[in-house]
Amino acid sequence: MKNIFLFILIIIFIFISCSYNDREFINKNLIDSISKESSKLPSKFITIMFFCRCDDNTVMPLNIYELREIYLTEYSKLTYKSFLIKLLNQRITVKYNNNKRFKIDKIIEKSYQQVEFNEFIHLYCEIRNTKLYILRSCIPKNQWNSIFYYLFINNFQTSFDDYEGTFRIHKI
Repeated sequence: MKNIFLFILIIIFIFISCSYNDREFINKNLIDSISKESSKLPSKFITIMFFCRCDDNTVMPLNIYELREIYLTEYSKLTYKSFLIKLLNQRITVKYNNNKRFKIDKIIEKSYQQVEFNEFIHLYCEIRNTKLYILRSCIPKNQWNSIFYYLFINNFQTSFDDYEGTFRIHKI
């Protein structure tokens, strides 16, 4: 009887471990919409910043057209939707270089690790309404991408509003 109980516990542990590693934080509807979009027409996702991990332990901000280019040059053996799921959920790395790669800022990384996410977003963003945040103007420019990356992996989209000159952040 003890062996059966131990076996069941091991199976449960393996299942939980596997489920945690396959965590998908990017909204499935967003990925579905991107994957169904025609590459022959301008994208409605052009204003959104996406992020991926690079093969040299850096992070890179991407636009929708760069996502398509990476898919065609590095991952065309996958379906586009499968590629998006893996890339945007940070499960694969890329070699592509758009000269925007960056290392995560140590101050932002430490802040992210030490506080709850709600506190993190309130440290760096002002609330405009229940669905919209704006990056605080006092944040040094060299920290922006690190903040945007952590927002992204917590299912927030960042786009630049050139009319107001602000970064708009909202939950996907």
